[in-house]
Amino acid sequence: MKPRTTLLVVGVFLALLAYVYLGELRRPAATDTATTPTPAPLLSVAADQVLGLSVSGGGKETRLARQVGSEWQLEAPVPGPADASRVSQFLGRVAMLNPTRSLDDAGPLEEYGLAPPALEVTLTLADGSTQVLRIGAENPQQTAYYAQVQGQAGVHLVAALTVQSAQGMLDTPPVPPTATPAATSTPTEASTPAS
Repeated sequence: MKPRTTLLVVGVFLALLAYVYLGELRRPAATDTATTPTPAPLLSVAADQVLGLSVSGGGKETRLARQVGSEWQLEAPVPGPADASRVSQFLGRVAMLNPTRSLDDAGPLEEYGLAPPALEVTLTLADGSTQVLRIGAENPQQTAYYAQVQGQAGVHLVAALTVQSAQGMLDTPPVPPTATPAATSTPTEASTPAS
């Protein structure tokens, strides 16, 4: 390569480098960045104010109740004590439920599997009011489910884990675990060699 061509290529390179540095890198950051608003919570209740919990769907129902300050009791499908940690974990997911997305221009509820819903989660509060979360079909990406709070407009997407937890309450009601008997060894008679 000739020295004159080399100088020309180096000059063009330096001009481009100066343009990038001065024109692009030192540009002030845009102050009007558009952000996606965080959807408001679907349900927002204190878990200690929930005195009744019902999950129904597919012809099955799991229903629990408690008095203020007492333990959860399973009323259906079979009455008895409930697994407090499992109920508490489920309430932690549902009582302060934030959607992953809210659909402003939702069409008919049938399109989202919400008429009728696949699952319903009903929370009965200490003041006697109820909040019902209706859960419909899974979204096409299989990452969330369509949901709606009864009495409120709008369709929302909720995390699949929340819906799987609700389905788990139906499939395996939260009964407390039973103790498994410990294995014991039975002494055997030692065999003696025949003489």
